[in-house]
Amino acid sequence: MKLKQVLLGLVVVGVVLVLFGFYDCAYVVEEGQQAFLTQMGSPVGPERTQAGCYWKLPFIQSANFFDNRILAWDGNANLVSTKDKRMIYVAPFARWRIVHPIQFFQKFRDERNALSRLDDILDGATKTNHDLADIVRSNQRTTEEDTNNVSAIATQEGSRLVDFTYGREKIEKEVFSLAAPTLKDWGCELLDVRLQRVKYEPANLSKITARMAAERISVAEKYRSEGLGEANRISGEKEKEQKRLISEANLTSLEIRGKADADAAKIYADAYNQSKDAPEFYQFMTLLDLYPKLLTSNDTLILTTDSDLLRYLKQSQPAAAAAGH
Repeated sequence: MKLKQVLLGLVVVGVVLVLFGFYDCAYVVEEGQQAFLTQMGSPVGPERTQAGCYWKLPFIQSANFFDNRILAWDGNANLVSTKDKRMIYVAPFARWRIVHPIQFFQKFRDERNALSRLDDILDGATKTNHDLADIVRSNQRTTEEDTNNVSAIATQEGSRLVDFTYGREKIEKEVFSLAAPTLKDWGCELLDVRLQRVKYEPANLSKITARMAAERISVAEKYRSEGLGEANRISGEKEKEQKRLISEANLTSLEIRGKADADAAKIYADAYNQSKDAPEFYQFMTLLDLYPKLLTSNDTLILTTDSDLLRYLKQSQPAAAAAGH
């Protein structure tokens, strides 16, 4: 009875071992993964970079999986000194991937150690000796852009925004060329390196902000002075044009009045020349219009006896009255 129980136990253990061995003799590489086998801690067999099911020796060999996709590395913001003695924070980032998992495994064992080494390599490579303009800017400004860009005025007013000589893109390529060979020795491929953010040191930020504000105020004052000068020019031209128009209008008015007076005089002349007594009648009518203006109750008028003003008055008196006088 005991023998049967022992044999039954051995059979159960054997079946379990067989089932576990069958389960452990295969491994699956999923999409986005790559794997290889290790035996007693040493890599054996080929690298598996395609998704699928693969066989291995159970209990002896172990499958090691690594990511086959593009991996991200985001560096810390490092305080660096530029060539023109500016303290700025530069935060780089990179994209990389594992090309040879066996070589990568022998170097780091896992991705955590690799990221730690990437911090040392890429952060150190970003500390290049260049001017601030080279780190900040990527494209050289053209003449056409200067014409339509307010920053061009700032440059004319003494701004520190000067033309760069190297450029941000070249700096990124320089960092890439410095770090790529090292990653290749790790069994990795460096795909791209960029400078994610560049900012001033907080201690100098207020001074820089004040300087930039002063430059903007200077440009604004220049615009205001130009606008005021243009406004004065327009106002002067307006007054000049106004005076010219008024002068021309007065001249036209005088011409019209002169022509009207001439036409009136001609009409009067034509009317009073219709008979021989017309001139005398015209003179009589003119004096009649003149008498109310000259002879008022408050005025004393002294005239000679041969005055034209008295001529009609004397003629209008009766003959007897005239003789009595």
